Amino acid sequence: MAEARVSVRGMPDNVSITEINVRGGAGTNQAALFKTPVATADLILLEVAPDVEGKHLEGKVYQWFKVRFGDGREGWMRDDLLFLEGDATAWGYPVLNEKTWVFPLTRTVGGVTSTPPPPQAAIVAPNPVITTGPAPVEPVAPTITVSSPMVLPPPPVQPAPVVTVAAPTVVMPPTTPMVISAPTVTVSSPTILPPAPAVTVTAPTTPPPAPPAAPVAAASPSDPAEANRVRRLAFLITGAFEGHGYAAYNNYDAGIVSYGIIQFTLAAGSLVTVVTRYLGRSQSEAANKLRGYQAAVNNRDPLLRNDMGFKAALLEAANDPVMQQVQDEVATEGFWKQVVDGYITPRNMVLPFSYGLLFDMGVNFGVNHGFVRLAEQQLGIPTRSVVGTNGVTEQMLITRVAELRKQSHDRQAERDNLPGLRLRGDFWMNLATAGDWNMYGDSTSTLTVNGRRFNGRTP
Repeated sequence: MAEARVSVRGMPDNVSITEINVRGGAGTNQAALFKTPVATADLILLEVAPDVEGKHLEGKVYQWFKVRFGDGREGWMRDDLLFLEGDATAWGYPVLNEKTWVFPLTRTVGGVTSTPPPPQAAIVAPNPVITTGPAPVEPVAPTITVSSPMVLPPPPVQPAPVVTVAAPTVVMPPTTPMVISAPTVTVSSPTILPPAPAVTVTAPTTPPPAPPAAPVAAASPSDPAEANRVRRLAFLITGAFEGHGYAAYNNYDAGIVSYGIIQFTLAAGSLVTVVTRYLGRSQSEAANKLRGYQAAVNNRDPLLRNDMGFKAALLEAANDPVMQQVQDEVATEGFWKQVVDGYITPRNMVLPFSYGLLFDMGVNFGVNHGFVRLAEQQLGIPTRSVVGTNGVTEQMLITRVAELRKQSHDRQAERDNLPGLRLRGDFWMNLATAGDWNMYGDSTSTLTVNGRRFNGRTP
């Protein structure tokens, strides 16, 4: 297994934050040596230490990582701002086969886990104050309190006695998962808010209601028509939240220019893939207009942000069926396939709702979000275990994921006074509450998504 490597995560819910402090020791009271950009990668891990002041959040002491940069500089950064990948067992972390947000992980050194100091001595970290101006400091991850109809296990380590409630065992017959194969490309998308690193769960004193049962089984995932229906519908739903379909365009965020059904960005390179593939296939008038910008697109030229000719060429190309096909392909390769391979297939999920929700979350938060792992932890089941044989149904797991996602949107909506942010989480939560696991919509087969209407059976 590859040795541990660290990369800078930053704060995905605030794309205006583009760099963080690297400090001389394991605490915000240590001198800031220099700043490093978000997305800095391939840093060598040298040491891990708990916060020197004992600062913590909801039972988890912050851990600080000492790393070495490619130019030889060294310094410390806090775990809620970092990703970790590789064999980190030497520092008390597990072997991580994919890039993983560090803060939710439990660190165990010499049989001792990373826990907070005694309550009377606890020092709670200050409010987030990272900025893009002088001397930014590290943010504090938000907290949430969850009250759920499902029985949830206590956190794995708590200083106080815990209540353990067994999840009901429901065995579902294995079903072949839906897989739509395509070559993989890496696509990034603006995100809103990461899953909360810590959750307080109140155990009910009376038996909880039974989890919702699937009313009608979905058509066989091996049926190409059903596979295409689910994928097409998922694209339309996500597109309705991301913008205005194939012609959606914005130039006001960190992506420089974001375009298309799932907002392919110039900064991350996904728009480069879309434009290059489109120009290789189309000789239309719209393609010829866009061709003059190909060199600037390949260079991810930031001047394209305010180039109205480039904007006009993209919007005209959006009406070309070849451009629409290309956008669907790149969305499939960069998000759909990664979601299927990373979340659906290992857990043997079969519900169209699971495909649609996890695709939308992959676009909204990035495909390496931690919501599913957090839901599994709360339900007391192994990560990436097969639903139906691990003590929970697929409905139970995916409903918990939808709840965590809704809480994320609700937190940001309240924090930033933007009630419209709640709509995305509410949409998926309402489908789960209604038990519409097939995403067929209402009695007229209509799904209303962010003010737009789609036919759930024939999208």
